[in-house]
Amino acid sequence: ARPPKPRNEFDALRAAPVLDAASGVRLAQAGVAHRMPGVKLVKWKLGVLAPREELAVMLAVAEALGPQIQIVPDPNAAWDNETAIGFIRELKGAIGDQLPYFEDPVPGRDNMAIVHRETGVPLATNMCAANFAEHEDARRKQAIQITLGGDCHYIGGSDEAVRLSHW
Repeated sequence: ARPPKPRNEFDALRAAPVLDAASGVRLAQAGVAHRMPGVKLVKWKLGVLAPREELAVMLAVAEALGPQIQIVPDPNAAWDNETAIGFIRELKGAIGDQLPYFEDPVPGRDNMAIVHRETGVPLATNMCAANFAEHEDARRKQAIQITLGGDCHYIGGSDEAVRLSHW
């Protein structure tokens, strides 16, 4: 089956890869204009380009969107600690409060704890803490400061998901 015809510029742009700062800015601006009026936070997937290139994209997107829209980068645990720490420090230094937290910069709860300790930026996950016991371990290690919840099937069912929401 063929993909549906794009309804607007945002639909067309999000089907294409973001390979540089200019294409990232076009996508962010189109998303806000066509799809997300009133949006206050944008999650941005990373981990595909070289970190320096992705940093350029993030800085350009942050500038294009302006300080009223926060950005949450998520490289899906694609980086090592050194890369994540350097990236987060530089991004936070450049955009400040426009970076409220960072999602899954590195694999594993121990690595997440190191990155948080070194950057001070709150971290969130839906990867290295997939059930309640893993969430407890992550909080104890200070690997995550924001609980995203998770898939009810992995977390232990709807009762465990509710329990986690009150955490």
